[in-house]
Amino acid sequence: MPKKVTDFGAAGDGSRDDTEAIRDAANAAGPGGTVYFPPGTYLVGSNSRVPFAYPGDGSWDNLTWAGAGADEVTIKMAGGQTKAHFVFLVKGSQSPRDVTFDGLTVDGNKDQQSNDSVGLCVLTEAEGLFKMHNCRLKNAQNANLKHSGHMDSEITYSHFQNAGYVWNGGHGISPNQTAKTTTTIRKCLFSGQEGADVDVGHAKTQDWQTVLIENCVMRDSYRGSLKMTQENAKTTIRNTIMKGNSDTEIPVKANPSNASIGTVALENCIIDGGKFPGIDFPVPGRLELNEVAIKNVGQGGHRDGAGIYTDQMEVVGGRISIHGTDTMVNFTDSASGSIDEIIHGSSVSLGRDRGIVGSTAVGSALEPSVPSESDVGPGASDGADQDTSTPTPTDPETYGGYKSPEPGTVDWHVPLNENFAKIEDDVLELLARIQQLEAQH
Repeated sequence: MPKKVTDFGAAGDGSRDDTEAIRDAANAAGPGGTVYFPPGTYLVGSNSRVPFAYPGDGSWDNLTWAGAGADEVTIKMAGGQTKAHFVFLVKGSQSPRDVTFDGLTVDGNKDQQSNDSVGLCVLTEAEGLFKMHNCRLKNAQNANLKHSGHMDSEITYSHFQNAGYVWNGGHGISPNQTAKTTTTIRKCLFSGQEGADVDVGHAKTQDWQTVLIENCVMRDSYRGSLKMTQENAKTTIRNTIMKGNSDTEIPVKANPSNASIGTVALENCIIDGGKFPGIDFPVPGRLELNEVAIKNVGQGGHRDGAGIYTDQMEVVGGRISIHGTDTMVNFTDSASGSIDEIIHGSSVSLGRDRGIVGSTAVGSALEPSVPSESDVGPGASDGADQDTSTPTPTDPETYGGYKSPEPGTVDWHVPLNENFAKIEDDVLELLARIQQLEAQH
């Protein structure tokens, strides 16, 4: 049975600190159980800069942190933090193996912390599998979610919002692992990061990160939607819209500019809005493009107002479109590859293509199939394509309870809901058949 935090004394009123009560619930649930949060706002960290640091004894291994829904449950970091602080610190060289977050919001409360501190909503430094479903992470001083251990990650139907400040470039998700790992991000919403929505790698070792971003909406970030470093092995962005505003700098970029970024593949994507080129890769690597629409970028005149800029990059692909820019591409002498076709607006010139572009044609922008905001993020998984890998647990009170059977009976549980009543009927029917067979032999 899930351990409900209010049964351990959590108030969920947003004013009394609930850290100890939630820890007690986790101690009772672990390993392998569920910590359940009924609707409410749970203030944590008033007397601890890391309210939920995983213990090293394995007692929290394979825990699920689950709530009544991201719009119903908020775990909020108390203000006044002056040092590095993390709401959840998932750590351990062998433990916790797996960790799941489902149906809740984690709020880093960045505007109430010291300007010189470092803050994250969730930091992982562990091995195993990380799963997040129907959650919202917001208002971290730095990254809302950072992976810096050995954990593979599956993130679905979640929202990453308002991370960092302009001067520190906080990111929505930072897969910055220290081993070869895979991060999968599906049906997620990103909005208002001051850094990048997804920051792949940490400029250390090459070819560690494999990342898939699929059917996502990424909008209104300051630094851009995607930032690449040399840790990337291959990052694929598929059926996703990257929408900038008047402040957005570079939708897809690399940093630093002195090492290969591996392979970046964009398939059926829209890049719309940015001061720099929509894709700005002044680095070695491979760029794969197919059915990508780039528009309204290069507005600041950077890189000759090009839709795509590369240096030392191999560029390959099928059909793309570029509209609302001064030039289509700006490829340096060291660029190579082949793009089948660019469809463009009548006022857009080709630019420096180095023989990479096979053909061009004036026409309307491509319209790749991408989701709307109503299709992604918490609560959007009620449709036919619902990801059921991490279903939100129901409040344990709705399940009823169990009792020992009376001697000579099989009435071994209290009647629960309709599903359990059906199970009871099936068990009794099976028992009757067994008794009948026994009587015949």
